[in-house]
Amino acid sequence: SNVGNLLKLAFADLSNNRFSGFIPSSFFNLPMLEILYLTNNTLDGTIPPSISDSPKLRDIYLDNNFLTGTVPEISPGSLLSLEELLLSFNYLTGTIPSSICALRNNSIPPGN
Repeated sequence: SNVGNLLKLAFADLSNNRFSGFIPSSFFNLPMLEILYLTNNTLDGTIPPSISDSPKLRDIYLDNNFLTGTVPEISPGSLLSLEELLLSFNYLTGTIPSSICALRNNSIPPGN
């Protein structure tokens, strides 16, 4: 589950497989990763808080899995290139954090 050695990986489409278990947090430490598709698997557990550690991530597709818990807050100044975040058809609870909603304007609200 350690993908941290793939330092030049920019695009990962792992959709439509039968991958199960947790999303490896090391995905979000890849310095060149722009696109991560994990749609239509059987991934479970929570979305790793390290999701905001990825400096170039533009598209994150986590839809159609079995993810649970809440959507994590995004650290200030993180994920400024994010254009698409797909989370539908999971078992997530709570609300979308304001830090994610603020990404549309490329600004994080003060204090969040």
